[in-house]
Amino acid sequence: MLFGIVYLFRLYIHQTNATFNANIAGWTWEEAGIGPFHFRISPIIIGLILFIVISILVTFITYYRYFFD
Repeated sequence: MLFGIVYLFRLYIHQTNATFNANIAGWTWEEAGIGPFHFRISPIIIGLILFIVISILVTFITYYRYFFD
C-alpha cells in the first residue's frame, strides 16, 4: 500500500506539471519539453521494496507449517 501511495503521488505530480507546461506552451508557442512519466528509483522506493519483500518472507516462514502440514 505504501508503494502504491508513493507511485500515485509521483504520477499525480508529473501529470500536474505536464498540464501546466502544456498550458504555458499553448499560450506562448514555446517548446515545453513534456515527456513521458518515468518512475525513478529512490532510497524511499528501495526501502519500501525491501520492507515488502522481508515482510512476505517472514510471514511465509512463520505460517509455513499451517499451510503445508
